[in-house]
Amino acid sequence: MMLNRLCVLGLLGVGLICSGCTARVTAPEQVKEPERVWLLQFPIHPSLVFNPEANRFVMYEYGEWAWFAEERTHWSRFFPVFLWPTQGSLSRRELSLNLPSGTTVTSRTIRLAFMADQTWAIDVEREQARLLFNCLEDRYKQSPEKPLYRADLDTWFVKDDLNYHALRTCHEVMTSWLRELDCNVRGPLWNLRWTVQESPDLNARDTAKSELNAGK
Repeated sequence: MMLNRLCVLGLLGVGLICSGCTARVTAPEQVKEPERVWLLQFPIHPSLVFNPEANRFVMYEYGEWAWFAEERTHWSRFFPVFLWPTQGSLSRRELSLNLPSGTTVTSRTIRLAFMADQTWAIDVEREQARLLFNCLEDRYKQSPEKPLYRADLDTWFVKDDLNYHALRTCHEVMTSWLRELDCNVRGPLWNLRWTVQESPDLNARDTAKSELNAGK
């Protein structure tokens, strides 16, 4: 019994140490038909934004149902979330940005629209982006229960078939999504920070506020 407790505490200790590390994403080297997606960084989780149609942007993220959907974030739930499998969630948020014709959508535009801490653009193969987007759309729509809406996040949540646990967190699932887009992801299993190497508009001028205002 004592050995099991020590193993658990050791596992959690490693997780807490690794949470300060950064996952580094590299986009595919050769892209024949590029389509841009955006990786978003929030305080404790990442999200992925797709642009299936002009001025239409859809954000997907994976998380723990009680924590993200039901907002049961008391400190006493922190360890149970990781010690055994709990209900996973798939969340979706869609925005229509009425941007002027010909406007280049920068990462800053997306960051302000979705109120993220950081945002990086990634150019991937169009076919793979559409395949992943359609797969997530199907997973979301096929949920047997009615979606739960959180007005404070303007986001809809459904229960996902994948349980949430220490080896399948929102960061691990994001890693799997990015790898489906042929991105290279390096970093620890438990991390809270992300970065994209050589994001195409990393140094773009911050015109996002004027773009969004002009589109209103």
